[in-house]
Amino acid sequence: LEAAAGTFEPVFCHGDIQMSNLMVDASSEYAALLDWGACGWGDPAHDFAGVPLGMVPAMLEGYRTLTEPEKGLEARILYRHLHLALFLLSRPPQPGRSWAERPLGMMLELLRFLLEGPDAAWRDLAALFKPPAGPA
Repeated sequence: LEAAAGTFEPVFCHGDIQMSNLMVDASSEYAALLDWGACGWGDPAHDFAGVPLGMVPAMLEGYRTLTEPEKGLEARILYRHLHLALFLLSRPPQPGRSWAERPLGMMLELLRFLLEGPDAAWRDLAALFKPPAGPA
């Protein structure tokens, strides 16, 4: 993933996007983003780490209406999710915690996403996880 990730220009990020910091209206449409206590300049990929990976393509669609992110954003998002999922696996179960803090939940979501691959760009990144072919 590192080769596909490229470089990024720091942007102003929320720093803690997760389901508990999003508000929706009665029709389930986005209404507000709360809790800006972790905001600052950084890699926009980190703002996609606290939500299930399956939601990221829809979030990116909205993100791209505001800016054209540099190449490699999807690879950096996938790298961040993989990094967090592997890190959290060392923790014991976390009942009652948010989705992003549950070790097995995050890893299962990552695996489900990689197996389903919503579009060609994500499927191409998932292909980077395949082991190289061995000797014949």
